[in-house]
Amino acid sequence: MCGQWDFTKPLQPNDVPKDLAAVFEKTMNSLCGASYKMLQLSGSQAGARNFLFICEQTLVTNPPVRHYVTVLLHLEGAGDKASIVNIARFY
Repeated sequence: MCGQWDFTKPLQPNDVPKDLAAVFEKTMNSLCGASYKMLQLSGSQAGARNFLFICEQTLVTNPPVRHYVTVLLHLEGAGDKASIVNIARFY
């Protein structure tokens, strides 16, 4: 089915392709107010253009506050740039 998510093979950070990991780091490091540590690449969608990551979010507060979140990224163009579609906290 077109557009369906593929969750068949979650990947640990060391197993994520280096180019995708670099795009993730570049995109997430551009945000202010929080840092994001990739814990798992959970799935992909739409011909490997959308990716769902599970991350540890650390808010820049005193003291720092940590949450687990999902981050949905959409690869743009040749796949060397991404936009953040959604960041959602686990409850």
